[in-house]
Amino acid sequence: MSTEKLKTAESSSRRYPEFVGDAIQPIAELSTNTPFRNGIPEDGRIPQYFQAKLLIAAIIGQLGVGVPIPTERSLAARLGMARETIRNATEELIVEGKLLRKHGSGTYVAPPKVTDAITPASADGDNWSHGAKSRSFLFSENIVADRTLADDLGIRARSTVVHIEQLLTETDTPVGLESTYIPNSLFRVADNLRIAPMSVRRRLLEQCDITASRVDNRIESILATPREAKLLQVPPGLPTLMVDRSWFSEKQLGDKPKLVARSRTIYRADRTIVTSSVDIDSE
Repeated sequence: MSTEKLKTAESSSRRYPEFVGDAIQPIAELSTNTPFRNGIPEDGRIPQYFQAKLLIAAIIGQLGVGVPIPTERSLAARLGMARETIRNATEELIVEGKLLRKHGSGTYVAPPKVTDAITPASADGDNWSHGAKSRSFLFSENIVADRTLADDLGIRARSTVVHIEQLLTETDTPVGLESTYIPNSLFRVADNLRIAPMSVRRRLLEQCDITASRVDNRIESILATPREAKLLQVPPGLPTLMVDRSWFSEKQLGDKPKLVARSRTIYRADRTIVTSSVDIDSE
């Protein structure tokens, strides 16, 4: 394989853009000419895998979404690094959502991440940035609330709660797993286990006659469990974003809004960005 250009080693019918020697900036230039210094400290000392990561990221920037990147062997030969170093670099780029691995096919430039904006108008997570968003109903069940869930919902322990689970997808790609908990007593439908896929806000309105007036959000990073990983089609232990929402009705309970539901959404961190906007009152 030529050391001056990158091409596919396996197929002469599929060509990648040609990367000549000066197409990839030297590490020294990358560290000073780009925002945040690319994570490179002032002394310029970085692990070799991170150097490979920066160079591969530069290659990704010249390819289009869905285009396969050169093979591990090709990259190792072009960059003069060990295949294990290239592997470690690409693994990080996959976790960060810049690359997408398709087993049995190869590694491709990933599409832009889904953006879930936390605003009053999109509190139920329906304001995604692009693509064909949808919810797939997985199951619903009546469960007996333990003390923790009862405290979370402000109900008595041993009360019956409806648990609903839905898979969130965009352009047929799983991006989130949503679990919702609503006290059974709030439902007005006869059989609350035969429930169509819909947002939490819409469900409260259409099936409980409740208008949500406030949503409290708590966001943290957690690792996907084996079950969550299987449903989201990611490796077990992949970092995810968990958005825990408390839903309150417009009706007051004493001098406080009434808590009517809890929802927990696990988003793939490699495919999702969560944003928030806050209006600051002028003094």
